[in-house]
Amino acid sequence: MVNHLRNTMHLGSSDKNSKRPSGGVVKDLAQLFKLLADETRLKILDMLGARKELCVRDLWERLGQSQPAVSHHLGLLRMAGLVDTRHEGKHIYYRIDRERFEQLMAMIQQTRVGSQVLSPNESEEVES
Repeated sequence: MVNHLRNTMHLGSSDKNSKRPSGGVVKDLAQLFKLLADETRLKILDMLGARKELCVRDLWERLGQSQPAVSHHLGLLRMAGLVDTRHEGKHIYYRIDRERFEQLMAMIQQTRVGSQVLSPNESEEVES
Protein backbone atom coordinates (compact mmCIF):
# COMPACT_ATOMS: atom_id res chain seq x y z
CA MET A 1 0.00 0.00 0.00
CA VAL A 2 2.65 2.54 1.04
CA ASN A 3 4.99 1.74 -1.86
CA HIS A 4 2.05 2.19 -4.22
CA LEU A 5 1.42 5.59 -2.65
CA ARG A 6 4.97 6.74 -3.23
CA ASN A 7 5.17 5.42 -6.78
CA THR A 8 1.82 6.54 -8.15
CA MET A 9 1.10 10.03 -6.86
CA HIS A 10 1.13 12.42 -9.79
CA LEU A 11 0.50 16.11 -9.41
CA GLY A 12 -1.08 16.51 -12.81
CA SER A 13 -3.29 13.45 -12.86
CA SER A 14 -6.70 15.03 -12.42
CA ASP A 15 -8.96 15.18 -15.45
CA LYS A 16 -8.31 18.54 -17.09
CA ASN A 17 -11.79 18.70 -18.66
CA SER A 18 -13.58 18.32 -15.33
CA LYS A 19 -12.88 19.86 -11.99
CA ARG A 20 -12.86 16.46 -10.30
CA PRO A 21 -9.66 14.53 -9.54
CA SER A 22 -9.04 11.22 -11.29
CA GLY A 23 -9.82 7.97 -9.49
CA GLY A 24 -6.11 7.26 -9.10
CA VAL A 25 -5.47 10.54 -7.32
CA VAL A 26 -8.41 9.94 -5.00
CA LYS A 27 -7.10 6.46 -4.13
CA ASP A 28 -3.60 7.84 -3.54
CA LEU A 29 -4.95 10.54 -1.25
CA ALA A 30 -7.02 7.99 0.65
CA GLN A 31 -3.87 5.93 1.25
CA LEU A 32 -2.01 9.03 2.40
CA PHE A 33 -4.77 9.97 4.81
CA LYS A 34 -4.82 6.40 6.18
CA LEU A 35 -1.08 6.61 6.76
CA LEU A 36 -1.45 9.94 8.54
CA ALA A 37 -4.45 8.81 10.59
CA ASP A 38 -2.15 7.14 13.10
CA GLU A 39 -1.50 9.24 16.21
CA THR A 40 2.08 8.03 16.64
CA ARG A 41 3.00 8.86 13.03
CA LEU A 42 1.51 12.33 13.43
CA LYS A 43 3.51 12.84 16.62
CA ILE A 44 6.67 11.74 14.82
CA LEU A 45 6.02 14.20 11.99
CA ASP A 46 5.31 16.95 14.52
CA MET A 47 8.58 16.26 16.34
CA LEU A 48 10.54 16.17 13.09
CA GLY A 49 8.87 19.37 11.96
CA ALA A 50 9.91 21.13 15.18
CA ARG A 51 13.55 20.06 14.79
CA LYS A 52 15.86 19.67 11.84
CA GLU A 53 16.30 15.94 12.42
CA LEU A 54 16.16 13.30 15.13
CA CYS A 55 17.56 9.80 15.52
CA VAL A 56 15.36 6.81 16.38
CA ARG A 57 16.49 6.84 19.99
CA ASP A 58 15.46 10.49 20.43
CA LEU A 59 12.04 9.67 19.00
CA TRP A 60 11.30 6.54 21.03
CA GLU A 61 12.42 8.21 24.25
CA ARG A 62 10.14 11.20 23.61
CA LEU A 63 7.22 8.99 22.53
CA GLY A 64 7.63 6.51 25.37
CA GLN A 65 7.36 3.60 22.94
CA SER A 66 9.67 0.74 22.10
CA GLN A 67 12.39 1.15 19.51
CA PRO A 68 10.88 -1.51 17.19
CA ALA A 69 7.47 0.21 17.26
CA VAL A 70 8.94 3.62 16.41
CA SER A 71 11.16 2.09 13.72
CA HIS A 72 8.07 0.49 12.17
CA HIS A 73 6.29 3.85 11.98
CA LEU A 74 9.40 5.53 10.59
CA GLY A 75 9.71 2.80 7.97
CA LEU A 76 6.15 3.41 6.77
CA LEU A 77 6.74 7.17 6.63
CA ARG A 78 9.99 6.62 4.76
CA MET A 79 8.43 4.21 2.23
CA ALA A 80 5.76 6.82 1.55
CA GLY A 81 8.49 9.37 0.94
CA LEU A 82 7.43 11.64 3.80
CA VAL A 83 10.70 11.36 5.70
CA ASP A 84 14.29 11.02 4.59
CA THR A 85 17.35 9.69 6.39
CA ARG A 86 20.97 10.53 6.98
CA HIS A 87 23.44 7.96 8.29
CA GLU A 88 26.17 8.93 10.73
CA GLY A 89 28.12 5.98 12.04
CA LYS A 90 25.67 3.58 13.69
CA HIS A 91 22.98 6.23 13.96
CA ILE A 92 20.25 6.99 11.46
CA TYR A 93 18.81 10.50 11.57
CA TYR A 94 15.32 11.18 10.24
CA ARG A 95 13.99 14.42 8.82
CA ILE A 96 10.89 15.51 6.94
CA ASP A 97 11.27 15.51 3.17
CA ARG A 98 10.11 19.12 2.69
CA GLU A 99 9.97 18.87 -1.11
CA ARG A 100 7.70 15.83 -0.87
CA PHE A 101 5.41 17.62 1.61
CA GLU A 102 5.14 20.58 -0.74
CA GLN A 103 4.21 18.20 -3.58
CA LEU A 104 1.55 16.55 -1.43
CA MET A 105 0.07 19.88 -0.39
CA ALA A 106 -0.05 20.96 -4.03
CA MET A 107 -1.78 17.72 -4.96
CA ILE A 108 -4.37 18.15 -2.22
CA GLN A 109 -5.02 21.73 -3.30
CA GLN A 110 -5.21 20.71 -6.95
CA THR A 111 -7.82 18.06 -6.23
CA ARG A 112 -9.90 20.64 -4.39
CA VAL A 113 -10.63 18.20 -1.56
CA GLY A 114 -13.27 19.80 0.63
CA SER A 115 -13.76 22.78 -1.67
CA GLN A 116 -17.52 22.29 -1.80
CA VAL A 117 -17.67 22.40 1.97
CA LEU A 118 -15.46 25.46 2.13
CA SER A 119 -17.16 27.44 -0.63
CA PRO A 120 -20.91 26.78 -0.69
CA ASN A 121 -21.52 29.25 -3.57
CA GLU A 122 -19.44 27.11 -5.91
CA SER A 123 -21.35 23.95 -4.97
CA GLU A 124 -24.60 25.69 -5.89
CA GLU A 125 -23.16 26.41 -9.34
CA VAL A 126 -22.19 22.77 -9.78
CA GLU A 127 -25.71 21.57 -8.91
CA SER A 128 -27.37 24.02 -11.35
